[in-house]
Amino acid sequence: MNFLMKLENEMKKKKIQNLHELSVQSGIPYSTLRGFYTKGCDKIKLPTLIKLKRFFNCTLDYLVDDSNDLEELNPPSEKIINRKEEN
Repeated sequence: MNFLMKLENEMKKKKIQNLHELSVQSGIPYSTLRGFYTKGCDKIKLPTLIKLKRFFNCTLDYLVDDSNDLEELNPPSEKIINRKEEN
């Protein structure tokens, strides 16, 4: 599960509908959150990760380690599976 999938999963758990709402509640600028989608997630700053970790009450490892086998807990949707097979 990649960073954006984890972010969206955690947002769903907290019933956060969009990035603006996440920005207001977490204190992370909207432009930073939007940048994850437009610029990528390769160079996320540590203070941003710490804010997300605290807000979602999770570990830094969970947020940054794409090799975590969390798909067993939250199986990907058919849409995600099909997209992976197309690549």
